[in-house]
Amino acid sequence: MLVLAKADPDADTSELFFDDVRIPADNLLGEPGQGFIQAITAQADAFTIEHPGASEWDDLPNGGYAATGRNAYMNWPATDGPLNDMLIEGIKRHDPLHHAVEQGPGYTTGRVFHNGGIPHIACISGPNYLPGIAANGHMDKLDADLAARQTAMIADMIRQADALPIATLRGSDKSLGADPVTGPDTANRATCPVWSMAPDQRPRAISFSYPLEAIR
Repeated sequence: MLVLAKADPDADTSELFFDDVRIPADNLLGEPGQGFIQAITAQADAFTIEHPGASEWDDLPNGGYAATGRNAYMNWPATDGPLNDMLIEGIKRHDPLHHAVEQGPGYTTGRVFHNGGIPHIACISGPNYLPGIAANGHMDKLDADLAARQTAMIADMIRQADALPIATLRGSDKSLGADPVTGPDTANRATCPVWSMAPDQRPRAISFSYPLEAIR
């Protein structure tokens, strides 16, 4: 059995293992190995958040490795239906630049919820400094204003989702609960010339056709 514990407030999450622990079979809930899925199946929806407030850094012409003045690209996979719609409206209302909406499940920690049948909204950015090690944990690259706007947007969406019936949240995306997701690929794809431009020459607002919807 594995228990995640925070033994030291200043340390990373610890792993605590119990060896040779015997639990009566009568105490088993559901199928072995499916504990996480069983725990979430009663949930109405889920929100997962990765790397909010990340600014964009790149190798700039004649400037070396430095901030570009933009936020790092943030991808938002969302279950189709009301969650997808409120996410698009949230981005328009809170105006976080360089954000895109992708039809779920996406490739984030939220994918497990989608595959488990739980409607979800997820977000993740992948700045190039993420794998690097810095004494300050790269906190100098945190855009606090961006993080505040992203957090406010997520809180707003959670309040909206809480007012919706579970049947409404779950009834709009036929791929919910499919692992792997099956069916025809309905994505509309197009090449994006922006990524071939130098970072300091890229526009601050980009629009994609669905399912990458409305970046502003």
